[in-house]
Amino acid sequence: KDAFTGAAVFAFMSQGAKWPAPANASFTTGTYATRVANGITFLLNDATLISGLQNNSVPINICPGGSGTCKGVDWQNGNSNQTYSTGFVASALAVYGISQGVGNVAPSTGALAGMTWAAILQDITNEFASYQSTEASYGGGWHYENNEADADMSTAQWGVISIGYAESAGASTPAYVRNEMRSVWLPSDQNTDGSACYQLPSSGLCSHSDTGGWLTSMAFVGNAGNSA
Repeated sequence: KDAFTGAAVFAFMSQGAKWPAPANASFTTGTYATRVANGITFLLNDATLISGLQNNSVPINICPGGSGTCKGVDWQNGNSNQTYSTGFVASALAVYGISQGVGNVAPSTGALAGMTWAAILQDITNEFASYQSTEASYGGGWHYENNEADADMSTAQWGVISIGYAESAGASTPAYVRNEMRSVWLPSDQNTDGSACYQLPSSGLCSHSDTGGWLTSMAFVGNAGNSA
């Protein structure tokens, strides 16, 4: 599965400084370099490229520069749960792509063939921006799939994490993405005791993991020091 592979590859790379000899090796020359490269190749070749993106449901144009059409990339896990799947994949691809030089072409023979790492990561952002919820109370979040209007924190965090890692590789994000999340979804999802919830406090499902995702999202929108 894409999500499992992304998580495993990311785990290898996040501990790269502890790989055995040679010391301080790169992800392309160290002890586990072949395993990491094989995982990255699988992910690149299993991606879905989406053409003709333009507006979200507001509608505002979500493409870089705010006009025209653009492409998106996601990992669909059998045409479902692409928010989760892409979330686990995006961080791995961003870290690996940065190590290879984001202007270089990624080694794909699939739908992403000929694309640079920078272009792939921008297209991940484009895809998330295109289906971010714009509905009352849920605006600014994400749900499991790109055809759902509402949101929940267990999946909304993966939009934040994916876009954040893509930005570290130079991707641009429409201002709407942060503004809507800051003004609608995040305040709506916090309970009176400070916890965050799976899907609004009225769900009664407020948890440690949702609160962690909420705090990460607050930092993403620039509210890390906010009293909430």
